[in-house]
Amino acid sequence: MLRVLSVAAGTVSAMPEVRDKASRVVISHIGVPLTRATTFRFTLDPNQVQHQQLLAYAGTARLVFNHQLARVKANLGQRAAERSYGIAEADLTASLSWSKVSLINHINAWKDGRASDAPVTIADDGTVVRGLLWRTEVAAEVFECASAHAAQALANWSTSRAGGRAGNAMGYPRFKSRHKTKPSFRLRARYTEGELPAVRPGGPRVLRFPKLGQIRVQEHTGQLTKMLSGGRFHVYAVSFRLAHGRWVVSVTGVAAPMHHARRSPAGRHANPSGWTLVSPPLRRLLTLMVSCCTSGRG
Repeated sequence: MLRVLSVAAGTVSAMPEVRDKASRVVISHIGVPLTRATTFRFTLDPNQVQHQQLLAYAGTARLVFNHQLARVKANLGQRAAERSYGIAEADLTASLSWSKVSLINHINAWKDGRASDAPVTIADDGTVVRGLLWRTEVAAEVFECASAHAAQALANWSTSRAGGRAGNAMGYPRFKSRHKTKPSFRLRARYTEGELPAVRPGGPRVLRFPKLGQIRVQEHTGQLTKMLSGGRFHVYAVSFRLAHGRWVVSVTGVAAPMHHARRSPAGRHANPSGWTLVSPPLRRLLTLMVSCCTSGRG
């Protein structure tokens, strides 16, 4: 199943070669410009071990997202409290940067134990370990993409408060609940154009992902394989989501433009006759109103 979607800003790095700096058009390794945002969607068929691993990845993304929001909220609350005490603006607690780069750098230091607020755990042998003990079991892209999502949510909130977004001012981003939020996470596909893609088909109904390995899918991967091998598609990222008891993965990237014979004709939705299309319920209502008026009962 193929759908055209846009790539989320700030969640993609390690871009392929860009020769045209003005228009930022991606050129594949065979010289084809890739300008069409495209997403392939597949339904996963994981075994029990892979299912638990996917849940662990989703839980990590939720943990990182909530951690970043809590840090920023605590800093804003501390600065607001100090202002209420009459402390000068220059003497307030230093504000935190919530740019994507800043949050990614913090989460990397936090999970590795290099940050001052890194978690401290006592191992089974009694040694004290700083950072997350299980950090090597989850791909680093999960931590970074979740931090990028938190940065985007904070940026949207800040822009809305400043009046830069339409509608009412939005509240502070919500924390993700373990019981109410659907498990989901995102992985970036880091590879140089022309090399073996990090996310690629491993068979007619198999997809290979970084760190996760090969997972069976229900749909055929022939079209994705053909476009990747032909240099007509470059993968940016993959998004996983558990919906209705099934894991669904979206492989997002950019593809070559479609052949002119397969493109939708311009003006295909035009109405040269000038007639207005009316839905069946509204048509029945209008018919009833006209009959009532002509019979004198209206």
